[in-house]
Amino acid sequence: MYVPIFKSRSQEHKLFREHSDLFSGNITPLIEVIQLKVKTKEVSISELIEHYDTILDEYYIDFFTFNKADYKSFDIYKLQFSWSLQDEKVYDYDKDLLRHASESDCAIPVISIKKARSFLLDPKKVEYLIHSLQSTSRKIAIRIEAALFDDYMPLINKNLRPEDTLFFDINESTIEPFFMQVDTLKSLKGKYTKIVIHSPRPRAVNNGQYEDGDFTDLIDNSLMQHHKNEGFDGYSDYAGLKDGLPTQGGNGKGAAHVLLFDIRNFKYFSIVNDNTALGVKGYRYVVDKIFDKYLDILDPYDDCRAIAHIENQWKYNDTKGNFATWKYVTMLRTLSRIKKVYRRSSVDFFCRKRIFKKPLVI
Repeated sequence: MYVPIFKSRSQEHKLFREHSDLFSGNITPLIEVIQLKVKTKEVSISELIEHYDTILDEYYIDFFTFNKADYKSFDIYKLQFSWSLQDEKVYDYDKDLLRHASESDCAIPVISIKKARSFLLDPKKVEYLIHSLQSTSRKIAIRIEAALFDDYMPLINKNLRPEDTLFFDINESTIEPFFMQVDTLKSLKGKYTKIVIHSPRPRAVNNGQYEDGDFTDLIDNSLMQHHKNEGFDGYSDYAGLKDGLPTQGGNGKGAAHVLLFDIRNFKYFSIVNDNTALGVKGYRYVVDKIFDKYLDILDPYDDCRAIAHIENQWKYNDTKGNFATWKYVTMLRTLSRIKKVYRRSSVDFFCRKRIFKKPLVI
């Protein structure tokens, strides 16, 4: 099972609308709600859930909050909703947020236990929320920061049903420091769905630090490939993006960059224009490289949705997109490659050592 994570931004809404078929079967999205907005329209919580209900058959929904120290830069004015969720002065976590999700036929409410949400660190409150949501929801989920796992595991294990989900969130860490917790989870096979959340693309690595025309080793997807060996039923990440937050508008500078996932080696192929002075104009170089040099690597069977999108949008146009629209490309590429392999075989592709008979030619 693959659970891509999205932060309810415009390009992610666009992806849901234009490629909703990708989110079915073994791929279920987790939406981190950071703002109450659809496109440019401000909406209520119930309206936001209704919006997702019309385009997604099933999805996890987490009303997201965060510690400032975890993110290098962000625009707090774009995150007023998310920032307010550190306490319950504005919204009651149960009645105003999770309860709305529990009333949906498509949404799976996520109880998110993290240090930033200090009011939820009381085990009795967590247990109350679990029972409250289970009384109205066919499925619920608990998301817990790995560092807090030991304190809440007995409570979680006692109360989750077979149809519920536990998200074990290691963020940018590797799995190795949590070997004791992993051993505990391995012993609970079949009790409920266990999914590891990982953010393998480091926030500290800038676009210009990636390789140009090569598979990058700066993103370690080994846990994606081997999570079942660690006792997990599924894997969750940000579909090729960083676990980042909206920032203030830049100065138009920066390295034009794209990452394109390859399921044959579980790596991202990187193309970057290191002339940061060009900014988004540097994407002309990226488009030219895709079609003039790397097409046999990136789309050997002429069946990639992301490559088709690039061709339709930018190959023959003077404009070549912007930083946000190329994030859309990275997400679409990741999801469509994973979905394609799921469709080809009933065997979970994460367990397979080789996907295609045709060798990778570079």
